[in-house]
Amino acid sequence: MDCNNLVEILRRSAEDNKKACEAALVQPVPTVSLRPAAAEFVPTGVYSSPPSEAAFLDEDSTSYYEYVGYSLPYTPPTPPSLQSDVEEPKCMENSASEVSEAPSPFAGIDYSTAMYGSGIQKWPAVDRADLNPSSTVTLRFRTTRGTHNIPVPKLPLIAVSPRIRAAFVENPALERMTFFMPNMTPGAIRAIARWLKNICKDAEAREIRIPETAQSWQKALELRMTAMELGMEQYVEHIGAGYLPSLVGRELDFDEARILVKSARGKDDKLLVAFANSLAYLVRYHKLSGEEEAILARHLSRQEWAPLLEAIREDGVKALRRIALGLD
Repeated sequence: MDCNNLVEILRRSAEDNKKACEAALVQPVPTVSLRPAAAEFVPTGVYSSPPSEAAFLDEDSTSYYEYVGYSLPYTPPTPPSLQSDVEEPKCMENSASEVSEAPSPFAGIDYSTAMYGSGIQKWPAVDRADLNPSSTVTLRFRTTRGTHNIPVPKLPLIAVSPRIRAAFVENPALERMTFFMPNMTPGAIRAIARWLKNICKDAEAREIRIPETAQSWQKALELRMTAMELGMEQYVEHIGAGYLPSLVGRELDFDEARILVKSARGKDDKLLVAFANSLAYLVRYHKLSGEEEAILARHLSRQEWAPLLEAIREDGVKALRRIALGLD
């Protein structure tokens, strides 16, 4: 593909941008992949078992829950009611009093205000402490750096994540969950685990801490993406709110763009649109050198960046121009 075509796409206005994008993307593209060939980078919605999947299996096949990816756009599963555990079949009435039932792992905890991951920061401190963060469930991941077994406070995780909650309702005896999901990272899970532990112990319920962003927002966006996969969107809204103004006046990082494309919830995803508009502004108003434009065009020549090009909004690009000129 002629690299200059991609640069022209960014320069055109919104009305013909889509047609130009579609025409450019039907051309042959380079076969060299810019994406590491690892299981966690499988495109979202495509399930690909790692070559050594058998290594994940335990002798007791019920000791873990194999959790695979969902296609985008994301539609959260309908969370089951957790007012009580699944009831065991009752014995004959005349012998019911002789049956001794094990205590429910959810006994005494009302999750009705935590559906879809909302509400835990509003719980009284004493109720958050009752979640007992010392009791954990192990989340297992395999990456290019090996296998990661990460202990996460179990009851707090159940409270904030509808996906985890649904898994435990299906099998309350779970001790370990194995993930084959491209949109989750071990580092983000560790950050969530620390937050859950602290939120149970601290008198004041704080937000998930945003990782250091002085050099890059990559880890912060990975945390947001991982939380979204767990259905915890409400707990990472502050990350998106902080990221949007950061796009002005700095170099754009394509590692960030790759995460935004993977985690976008539809073509109007606010963070993806903001990144695309910023990129179009830099090209259209000649803020990049010719060499930088050539490098950019080589990146954009791959099909994986189609959502980024399609996210450009003409009104957003013009708004950035007005801000740069001091008119807004």
